[in-house]
Amino acid sequence: MIDKLIACIKRHDEISDYEITSTHSEKAQLFFVLNKLETNRATDNTSVSATIYVKHDEYLGSASLVLNAADDDETIENKIKDAIKIAKTINNPCFELEKDKDSPQSELVSIQNRDLKDVALKTAKAIIKADKDKEGWLNSIEVFVRRNSHHLVNSQGVDRRFEKTSLFAEIIPTWKGKDEEVELYLSFNMITEDYEAITQKARDILLEAKRRSEAVKPSGKMLK
Repeated sequence: MIDKLIACIKRHDEISDYEITSTHSEKAQLFFVLNKLETNRATDNTSVSATIYVKHDEYLGSASLVLNAADDDETIENKIKDAIKIAKTINNPCFELEKDKDSPQSELVSIQNRDLKDVALKTAKAIIKADKDKEGWLNSIEVFVRRNSHHLVNSQGVDRRFEKTSLFAEIIPTWKGKDEEVELYLSFNMITEDYEAITQKARDILLEAKRRSEAVKPSGKMLK
């Protein structure tokens, strides 16, 4: 898609520069109710966006466009023409785009495991491991593991790729106390496969629900 877009852009002499970003997003999702798997979902999407720059008078106008997977050459051509019209109405001061020599490769901290479903399952098992009480339990668990791969190019020779994989989880624990039932909520993001830490997070929120269920109102008058 990037090559097709660049070819279309180069047919327009009015465009002085361009920047293109392609993002490939993969996601694995698991949803548990009372530790029973209810939903197992995976998504895989790619989006491409671009900014084109048009010099007019002493200004540098810009406009953005977004491509869909179903866009053919004619659709892309029309989107570029519309962006050129908009860019000619934008009166920004002129500036230079980043050049290849000024653009070092990005290094991001990320989960290294390529199997997103494997990470999601291990995360869920680590959370469920904390559920070992009669009076307390995990009402629901939701786990998202996402990998975003980015490809950036521009008209000044920049061509960079980087990706990041991370996990996000939501836990709703419940503890049945003597007088009342307490339900809490916990969410967290991680960029490492530390399943012991995940179990501890789940255990801590369960025990927090227990402490709240055992809490009593103070006797006597509260002065402050």
